[in-house]
Amino acid sequence: MRLGYLTVVMRLANESLPAAEARVLIKDQFGAILYDLVADANGRTEQAALEIPDGIVSGLHSHRIGRFTAEVPPSPYFCSMTITGVEVYSEVASVLPIDLTPIFKDEPDKNHITVHIEQLHGCDWRPPQNADAIPIEMENALSRLADVQIPESVFVHLGRLQEADALNVRVGLESYLKNVAASEIYADWSEEALYANIYCHVSLLLSRVFSRWYRSRGYPFDITSDPASDQIYQPCRSIPDNISYIVDRVFNVYIRRLGMVEPCFPVLCGGDPDYCGSGLSQWGSEYLGRAGHSPLDILMLYLSSDIEFAESTNFRLEIGNILKRLLKEGDSGRDVSLVQTYLNRLRINYPAIPEIENPNGFFDSKTLKSVKAFQSLFNLDADGIVGKTTWFQLTKIYSAAKRLEELENAKIKPNLDFSSQFEAPEENSENSALLRHMLDYASLFFKSVPSSEEAAYYGMPAQYQTASFQKTFGLPQTGKADAATLRMLYDQYRVLREIASLDAASENAADELSEPPGEILSLGSTGERVLLLQQYLEGLSKRHPSILVVYHNGTFGADTDRAVKVFQNLYGLTPNGIVDQKTWDRIESEYSSTPPQTILPFPGYRLITGSSGENVHVIQNYLNDIGKTFTTLPTISPDGLYGNNTYSAVFEFQKLFGLPATGFIDKDTWDSIVSVHSTTLAMPKYPGKPIQIGDEGRSALVAQTRMLGMQKAHPSIPAFELNGVFGEAFENAVKEFQVLFHLNPDGVIDEKTWSMLESAHKGLKNSVKFPGDNIVIGSTGDAVKAAQERLANLSRRYPSIPLVTMDGTFGNVTLNAVTEFQRIFGLPATGVIDRATWDRLLEEDDALKSAAEEILPVFARHTADKAPAFSQSHAAGNSSQTLKNMGQRSFMSPAATLSNQNDRPLEGEVIDLENPKPKSGNLLFALAVILILRRFANA
Repeated sequence: MRLGYLTVVMRLANESLPAAEARVLIKDQFGAILYDLVADANGRTEQAALEIPDGIVSGLHSHRIGRFTAEVPPSPYFCSMTITGVEVYSEVASVLPIDLTPIFKDEPDKNHITVHIEQLHGCDWRPPQNADAIPIEMENALSRLADVQIPESVFVHLGRLQEADALNVRVGLESYLKNVAASEIYADWSEEALYANIYCHVSLLLSRVFSRWYRSRGYPFDITSDPASDQIYQPCRSIPDNISYIVDRVFNVYIRRLGMVEPCFPVLCGGDPDYCGSGLSQWGSEYLGRAGHSPLDILMLYLSSDIEFAESTNFRLEIGNILKRLLKEGDSGRDVSLVQTYLNRLRINYPAIPEIENPNGFFDSKTLKSVKAFQSLFNLDADGIVGKTTWFQLTKIYSAAKRLEELENAKIKPNLDFSSQFEAPEENSENSALLRHMLDYASLFFKSVPSSEEAAYYGMPAQYQTASFQKTFGLPQTGKADAATLRMLYDQYRVLREIASLDAASENAADELSEPPGEILSLGSTGERVLLLQQYLEGLSKRHPSILVVYHNGTFGADTDRAVKVFQNLYGLTPNGIVDQKTWDRIESEYSSTPPQTILPFPGYRLITGSSGENVHVIQNYLNDIGKTFTTLPTISPDGLYGNNTYSAVFEFQKLFGLPATGFIDKDTWDSIVSVHSTTLAMPKYPGKPIQIGDEGRSALVAQTRMLGMQKAHPSIPAFELNGVFGEAFENAVKEFQVLFHLNPDGVIDEKTWSMLESAHKGLKNSVKFPGDNIVIGSTGDAVKAAQERLANLSRRYPSIPLVTMDGTFGNVTLNAVTEFQRIFGLPATGVIDRATWDRLLEEDDALKSAAEEILPVFARHTADKAPAFSQSHAAGNSSQTLKNMGQRSFMSPAATLSNQNDRPLEGEVIDLENPKPKSGNLLFALAVILILRRFANA
């Protein structure tokens, strides 16, 4: 037997509160207890390793799935639960989210909930069922939206349309999509099939929301859980990690017809993979996915050839819109400040989130740790980058926590006269305010009760909020707050307040620092004490190169502030840039106790794969800092473990700086890393006078490091030694740089050349680095353009890659090119440029350029006079002939027919796509000629 893995997450109040110390039993199919788990302070249990039986045959292939029972024992505050049919896949980690239900006061027969997870994967599709019954008349308050809006949550009818007694529950958008995907399809299907089906799930939901299909007909929900009409949703279903990962990336990407705004309403069906009427065959998609076809290929085949993917950034969030940019370490601004504020608020409830002691709008190492902790707690990719997924989840949970806090701090104190009756909550009276307050409080804990804001947004009648509470608690649905309703509501309100007080984390924010004796130094301070501080910091910078040297001028400026913060961070102090007595004493102690070194000393032994400890951690941070300047260095997770990523970064560093490329750190490599690090953290201001031949020192060294980076993009810049000495070789490099950037080529770095060097280098950095978040259909910007440029280069080597237009917009042609590139090089053919695809794209493009540079001089001597005719004859090749030469590929994406007719791949030799190597040298010959012509054109 193999193992599968399950983590149980127990929370309440829209995930704003963890159910600390809640218990859950995991049982096998015979009722034997396998695990007795207790949730930690963040509501998560340890991971259970479960034995998975042999595969069961279903559809096209067998699956290794274990089915278990999860039981939540009775407690004084929450209903007990029995969840049968919990699925766990072999060798896959899953999360079982359980929203605990507060006990029903004085009704013990309702305090046990039983949930059975139906096995409906690939279920047959049936025609929609019509029903005329409208449970409650509602105003059609919203007109059709002009753009596709991504809601924070949706209301799901837990039953068929005609089942009026079924509850309507609020479900977070991503939670809904993950649940549907886990119910409708198998998690062990190919990634291409998973993407194709999940795109359909997103489109179906957004189509219902966009058209207001049910709400415009008077129903108080957005979608049903009936697979005959919509798609199945089952509370308490386990979510495999791979499905969670995909949904997090495409929850706002949908299918639409060309030229249209609204999402398609795709039909999904299971059964026979060879027949599916007019919709997507779920089993058929798996068959095509395993055959190597992309998600767009699959969808075009089953749905229509005139479809495309679209991404909406029109998010409906309670506390603002989606971020306009990625946030990562080193960034700053109001968006970073908001993230810090939200995280510090949520750590009150989730103590695993470290406190950001100085939320000043700078994305520092403490903020990075807090972001990663939040991502881990909520099963997101813990990369420390705040993209759309992290922001969407963060704002949603913060909004719920803030709402709970506001209700708890309200001055309203319910103490109702239960003998009276009044209608809810239309009248502007004290009783109306009390009733609305208690109903809003209940809405946080019971998903079937809408808040007053939600009721107003959807144009629901005032009585609907009360009627929903009555329906939840089995009372007559009159919409009026009679004595029985008021008694039940008041009793429940007291239970909920008690639960909230129990689940609030006991840890408060860190104690504020008391003002120490002596003078406090901070930004703007001047005098003798500041001058002494600057001398201390200069001495410490020899031992810690990350502390940049500051000028001794007695003024506490930005450089001194930055140096103080680096020191504080190194020694575990609050990195606020304020030199209080505690910081002063530590600076003075460290300066006096250890004689400063010229460089951080080599530890005395080589660091190799498998090494660990503080020395590895220091070097990892240094390499990450250097990578901000020399962008070919991969980013490393500074975990103190010398793994493959650290090896790759060291190897690339050694190649870049002319050291033996071993991937291991000996003394020479150590000293070089430390030396380069001290000059690459920041570009200082122009030194005030030109730098020219014969000069030496820090300014010359900094200019040399920038010029080394420029060499990677401009090979015509000649080589020189990185030594801080402005010699003849470096003068020649400066002259070539000045020629390239239309400056006076005098070999002198004046202020204009200095500024251009910095500006060009920043542009180089921004164009090469992976943007952090995946690049998907609808993305725009420099990263897209950089990817398109590389795809265009590679399309001349691999004719099956469509030639894209380098316009910086990720459209259908780019999607098809990315998918084909992934298929050729053995990557998951998703059409999404993730980190693996980006790195492989750069690698193959660099390899192609290197090969061309090797053959270029030879062909340039012998074929220059024949080049134009040869180039024109090949450029005139048509795409139909290219398709005939595609060899073993059995399915051509219909997207290729949508590309501009001028975007025609170069006709060339037949390519074996399983082993993509040319069968003759003709293609390299053509490539060499094209490169010659490009160089002539640029000249």
